[in-house]
Amino acid sequence: MVLIALVWFVIWGIGSAVLFGVGWLITTLLQGNAAASDLAKAWFFTFNGIFAGASGYGVVFFLCRERATLIAKLLNMFDVPPPLQYEFARHIERVRRWPLAHLVAALLVCIGGYIAYGAGIPLRGFSHVYLTCAVLSFYLVGAYGLMVIVAIMNLFRFVEMNSSAASAERISMRAPFRAVDVETIDIFFITSAAMCVFAIYVGFRTTLTAFASGPAMFHKALIIPVFFFLPAALVYSFYPRYILRQVGENDTFLALARFAEETDGEQPSDFKTALELRKLILDVREKMLAERRALPLLSFKDAPALTLTILMAIQFLMQKDPIISSFFGVNPK
Repeated sequence: MVLIALVWFVIWGIGSAVLFGVGWLITTLLQGNAAASDLAKAWFFTFNGIFAGASGYGVVFFLCRERATLIAKLLNMFDVPPPLQYEFARHIERVRRWPLAHLVAALLVCIGGYIAYGAGIPLRGFSHVYLTCAVLSFYLVGAYGLMVIVAIMNLFRFVEMNSSAASAERISMRAPFRAVDVETIDIFFITSAAMCVFAIYVGFRTTLTAFASGPAMFHKALIIPVFFFLPAALVYSFYPRYILRQVGENDTFLALARFAEETDGEQPSDFKTALELRKLILDVREKMLAERRALPLLSFKDAPALTLTILMAIQFLMQKDPIISSFFGVNPK
């Protein structure tokens, strides 16, 4: 799956170059060589079009293509009782397609587009329009990818609410348990979350440098889109995997409880063995509860996403904090 993510990264890096080629050719025909040269500088250097296109479009297409694998694994993994099957199917369908995603994408495009336009997109004529459309497209695909992430987290929220050991009708793991399915899901979330944060980092860094000379109000407002994308990407990195572990633990607790009830009916001749088994069950249960209470919100597997988030924070502080920026020899905005 990591290889698939790299393939999408390369494909959309090439795609960004192809889109530039189309724009450069039309600009040359309509505005001349000088305008085409300015478009090349803006595309490759000012807006870092290759990395921005590869990371932004790459992660969204990875999510859209590989969510089918995620859904298939979840359907094979979860045992959903009849009363919950309709709602579970609705949440699955939202991961596949969600009409609300288009509305939210349009809203975020308007917000991001207004900020980018106010900050000052360069060039004139057709090249300006073409570059503006390219910038707006990043907000569009980013917003759609965000809604895919929200739909996935809503699905796992539904699983969390209906997998409690106290529930009469609860979602559980199918037997026999397939560790390979969990491993595939784990890799999917780790890879896609790291790609999301990398895309946010590239986009945020690009806007800080591309609009460095823009009006102060709009330059400061460039942080607003990050508030939509970064928290979702970080939570998405660990929350579904935490729910999978929680469902498995609840299944184990129930199995231990049923076994403990069965040992209560043992004959007096087996009384000592029954006591030893009950003590063992209680010890295992307490240990599992202690591990759950001590479970960190973020684990070592979240290191790629966390590292990129730290880089984003350093980039922002070096741009905005005069003390930190002077230490590194950077003039703050």
